[in-house]
Amino acid sequence: MSQDEKAWFRKGQDEIWNKGNLDAVGELFATDVVIHNAAPDNPGGLEGVKYTVSGIRAAFPDIQFVIEDLIAEGDK
Repeated sequence: MSQDEKAWFRKGQDEIWNKGNLDAVGELFATDVVIHNAAPDNPGGLEGVKYTVSGIRAAFPDIQFVIEDLIAEGDK
């Protein structure tokens, strides 16, 4: 994983999950993104990501994710 990919991952965690910025979904994910463990009523694609994030943030409005270690070098 390159430094760019790590920055992408960190931005997604911060903007989408911690801040609830759903506009960032379109910036960070492909339009045909697949959520493999989506709820049955999830619309899929970018709207599905937004649906998932909105639902979790509605249930846990103060949720905050902290990346303590991001290991992606070698075979890790």
